[in-house]
Amino acid sequence: MTTQYSWRLSDRRRRRARSLFRRDSRELVAAFATNSIFAGARARPDFAATAIRACSEIFRWRYGPARGNHLAVKTSAAPGHWLVKSEPEAYSWADLVRDGRTAWTGVRNFAARLHLRAMQRGDRVLFYESVGPKTIQGIAEVSRTAFPDDTADEPGWVAVELKAVAPLAQPVTLAQIKTEPALAKMALLRIARLSVQPVTAAEFARIVKLGGG
Repeated sequence: MTTQYSWRLSDRRRRRARSLFRRDSRELVAAFATNSIFAGARARPDFAATAIRACSEIFRWRYGPARGNHLAVKTSAAPGHWLVKSEPEAYSWADLVRDGRTAWTGVRNFAARLHLRAMQRGDRVLFYESVGPKTIQGIAEVSRTAFPDDTADEPGWVAVELKAVAPLAQPVTLAQIKTEPALAKMALLRIARLSVQPVTAAEFARIVKLGGG
């Protein structure tokens, strides 16, 4: 199913979209200015242009293509696709299978928080174990959208609930992903430290195929 966007927004929906856009802008500016992930990038002469491209990529994904002053709002029921990372010593794929579902708490990165807030119920999620062999172990699903993270020491941080769907018959390693031309632009390779990442439908399908699906 192709994602559909509504361009004929009511005034109320347009105000809401613009409010979200401004909020996300502030969070991304703060992330670029303070997060250690971007320390090296801030020293580069093209940092400003790089930051703008990164912001544009996130906004384009979240709001759809923008035309003029109209912000698109995602309206179709087509599921989104994501990847979450976890150290298996802290919480593994086996733990999620055992528990059935879990609150995905502990995210303390501004960009990752944006992605948590953008998740919708029914979105599919690749579960990546980031220590050891570094593999995508299985597929989860968003069973509850963003809610306050009660493990946070300050307000504003959110969590989602994930439920286990199915393991991959053959876990897909990071080394495999690096050799796949179709996955060359995957966020996992470009923004390696980001713990919650968007995945395109084509990338998701390729990962599932590599995993024996």
